[in-house]
Amino acid sequence: MTELKYLYTLSKSFAPPTLGLRGARLIDDHGQTRHADLPANHRDPYDVNERELDYYFDVWGFLPPTDLLFYAFSVIRYAAQHDEPTVYFERWIETIDGKLAMIVGDCDAEQESSLKRMLAEQLSIVSVFELEAIFSYISDS
Repeated sequence: MTELKYLYTLSKSFAPPTLGLRGARLIDDHGQTRHADLPANHRDPYDVNERELDYYFDVWGFLPPTDLLFYAFSVIRYAAQHDEPTVYFERWIETIDGKLAMIVGDCDAEQESSLKRMLAEQLSIVSVFELEAIFSYISDS
């Protein structure tokens, strides 16, 4: 199975999102709807389109960890089509980095393994062995 299929399986296991992109924008804007007028009804990671990711690029910090995992496939899938990192990808990565301990806590062993592979492949910042050490440290904390 390719890494993208593993990532899809991981994301799909957290479907549907509990809050979603539009819900996160409403929280961010204190209930104001003027910047949340793009519908975003996602039941499957394939339901997410790049227009929605661009529009709601700055809401990742308002999503629960399970929603961040739901959107992982879509973010990586679309970002991989560009030569330069997209804003939504960079913001998603920053949020993942800040919430890593909570995210791991919401994963079973297979999901954690898929997440490690995805991070190692997509971020290219640490090896899988370093990720193993990081996840072990978080799990022991």
